[in-house]
Amino acid sequence: SHMKKELAPFHIKNILVIPNGIELKKFENLSKIDARKELKINESENIILFVGNLKVVKGLQYLIEAIHIVKEKKTSVKLLLVGDGNQKQALEKLTERLNLKDSINFIGKVDNKEIPKYMAVANILVLPSLSEGLPVVILEAMASGLAIIATNVGGSPEIIKDKDNGFLVEPKNPEQIAEKILLLLESNTLREKISDNNKEKAKNYSWDLMVEKLVEVYKLCQNKK
Repeated sequence: SHMKKELAPFHIKNILVIPNGIELKKFENLSKIDARKELKINESENIILFVGNLKVVKGLQYLIEAIHIVKEKKTSVKLLLVGDGNQKQALEKLTERLNLKDSINFIGKVDNKEIPKYMAVANILVLPSLSEGLPVVILEAMASGLAIIATNVGGSPEIIKDKDNGFLVEPKNPEQIAEKILLLLESNTLREKISDNNKEKAKNYSWDLMVEKLVEVYKLCQNKK
C-alpha cells in the first residue's frame, strides 16, 4: 500500500497490492530451549535480534545506542546481529567505544535455513531502518511469535500496530527503541499477547495465499484482453 501511494503521482491506473509472502511452516513449532542449546545461548538471557544487511539504511547505530541505554538501566540484554555488510567495521568500533562487546554478537551472514533458529531464540526483533519496503523479516518474526519494534517507515506501519503486535518508533531515535525494549522485557503478559497476535496475523502472509492473489490478478488481466 505504501508503494501504491508512491506511484499515485504517476497516474497509473488499476494498481493492485499483493504483499510479500513467507513459508509459515519454517517458523512454526520450533523449541526455544532446543534452539538456545544448539546456538549456545543461556536460557535466561534476554535476546534482542536483528536480521538483515549491515548497511547505513538499516539504522543499526541507533539500535546499538539503544542497547547502551538499556544496559545503563541495569537490564541484562544481548543483541544478535545476523547479517553482513559494509557497515560492520564501523558498528564494531561503535560497540567497542560504548563498552558493549559483551552485549553484542556479530553473527555474520548465515544460511537462510538457519534464520528460523535465530528467531526461535530471541525475545524481541528490532528493525531500526531509515527506509523500507515491506520487510520480509518482520513477517518471519510474526510467524515466530516475536514481539517486534520497527521504525515508522515504508510498509512497516501496514503490518505493525502499537501494543497489538509490536511497536513503531521514529527513525534515528535510540531513546524510543530503548524505551520499547524495556517495556517489553518488563511485561511477560504484553509479550505473550503480542506473540499470540503475531502468530495469527502471520497467516495472512502465507505464500499459498499470496499465490492465490497473484493468480486472481493474472485471470483478471486475461479477461480484460
